Amino acid sequence: MEKKIKKKDRNLIKITHDLWIQMKYVESIKKAKQEVTQRNANEKV
Repeated sequence: MEKKIKKKDRNLIKITHDLWIQMKYVESIKKAKQEVTQRNANEKV
């Protein structure tokens, strides 16, 4: 049995990978923003 990945499947894997990277990127930005907001709130008190 051949384990040859079809071109369409390869593109799908790439797209999925890119989306995963974007999600991780967005998550880290959100986390960073939350930390900054928290820090600012702590300083105001």
